Amino acid sequence: ALARMENLSNSRYHVLFCEAFGMPPSRYVTKLRIQSACELLLTTDLPVKQVGLSVGYGDPHFFSKIFKAYVGVSPVKYRSK
Repeated sequence: ALARMENLSNSRYHVLFCEAFGMPPSRYVTKLRIQSACELLLTTDLPVKQVGLSVGYGDPHFFSKIFKAYVGVSPVKYRSK
């Protein structure tokens, strides 16, 4: 959808995005989601499942897996630090 908005092919958009941000669009979106999740975990009492839903993950187990891959600890451990 973003490539179409810029009248570019998907592959050209991907190349330009990687040049500008140093990572593919999908990784950039995941990074933003995880950053938002970190903020919510530290500043709210929302359950981890709700934090995942709030940042775009419908499956709490998948959210925890992705979170741990990016941050190094589970969302619960991150919150307790």
